[in-house]
Amino acid sequence: MLIRTQDANFIKETDKAVCFEVEINYEFNASSSLYTTKTRKANIWIPKSQLDKDGNPAEWIWRKNVEKAAQELNPFRQSWGWAYDIKTPDNPNLKPFKTEREIQWQKERELKIGEKLNKAEGFRNELIAELKGAGVKGIHGKMKSDTLIKKAREVGINANEIMIKHGYAPRGYDLEFIKKNATTLKAIKPSSAITRDYMQMLQKVTKEINNSVSWWALANINKNLDKNTPKQLTIEFNKLLKEWQSKINKSAVNIARRLQRQLKGYVDINLQAQLENTPLKDSAKSALAITPPLVKSALTTSYEANIALIKSIPNDIISRYKQGFLQGIANFDREALLKLARQYEGISYKRAKLIARDQVAKGISNYQNARAQELGFKYYMWITSNDERVSKGEGGHIYLNNRIYAYDNPTAIIDSYKNKGHPAARVNCRCSAISVMPSPTQELKLVKDSAHGDYYELVEKS
Repeated sequence: MLIRTQDANFIKETDKAVCFEVEINYEFNASSSLYTTKTRKANIWIPKSQLDKDGNPAEWIWRKNVEKAAQELNPFRQSWGWAYDIKTPDNPNLKPFKTEREIQWQKERELKIGEKLNKAEGFRNELIAELKGAGVKGIHGKMKSDTLIKKAREVGINANEIMIKHGYAPRGYDLEFIKKNATTLKAIKPSSAITRDYMQMLQKVTKEINNSVSWWALANINKNLDKNTPKQLTIEFNKLLKEWQSKINKSAVNIARRLQRQLKGYVDINLQAQLENTPLKDSAKSALAITPPLVKSALTTSYEANIALIKSIPNDIISRYKQGFLQGIANFDREALLKLARQYEGISYKRAKLIARDQVAKGISNYQNARAQELGFKYYMWITSNDERVSKGEGGHIYLNNRIYAYDNPTAIIDSYKNKGHPAARVNCRCSAISVMPSPTQELKLVKDSAHGDYYELVEKS
């Protein structure tokens, strides 16, 4: 969702503040069929202390108040699963300015970014030199840091020591944890191969159903099915739905079982590789060889969730056709029908893609969390994808980043409805969990937060 502001106009003032009226344009674009725009007007109050001699507001408070108003007036609040971006373009009647403090902050940020880049370069250069010195072939400067660290582990090079030396840790690694010797288990990223495989299987099913309905419609559209055509169409669509519900049952089981096997194998292999050079190496081999109740429950939950989603596909597709046909029954011709079929097929494909991406992420996250707990990890650190798409506002995940939570007691507030959960629990969530096991000299301190959920901080024992 994109939010734009325009046409800021002065409307009134008090002794301490000035009020501007702003037009806020909302553009919601979830898919080709779910695109709409709405406009709202908002009053933005700015303290006079934050105005220049020409009546222009300081940029920081202008953006802050506009974003607050945009979120409060958002007509698509129920669509919390979609990221949004707020644009505040130049207004002809208003020119926000940067304060001296803002300019100073910007310079400080640029310096910090430069320092971080220098540290990252130093870490990578030394790690690459160590790998080449150890005779590892195929090492080059364009490799991802994760790949370099993995290869370092394979040949016994301690990448953690190099991180500490340069004061830099790649995304997914927390330098403070490494310094304090807390045992961590890095989050396993969703597999693009598994996601693609699952998506293709779902899209195959949706294509068959779409073709079935459109072929039936093309064959019968010009026939006088019944004097009461809407009634007859309803009967025919119900027949199609019943047939496809029967067909899909077996397919749903096979697809869900295949996904379950893929997720289990993928997570187990990655966990074993991660634990190879840790104190948990020996216990990991025996732990991964069995399927205790907690792990079995995670697999079963994922399996049942996917069974239900796959079985819902026929109803979703056929109901959409049924509604579309009944609405346009008087004006349908072959071309109109084909256009409608193409539109609905596109919607089905996008839904299959969303299901695949979301369920693979959920399945991997839940299974890894269960395995981590069986290995002795009771806590994890919440990690966002750290980009502009991370959700903000009420229930935003931007506030949860780097906070520590307990596996057995979800306290993080994950949406605007105050629901609590773990990473990947919300639809399309791209966050992950790094399992944390404090060292003997560390402990976890509970921090209360009513706005975003209670969490823990890792501290040294007194």
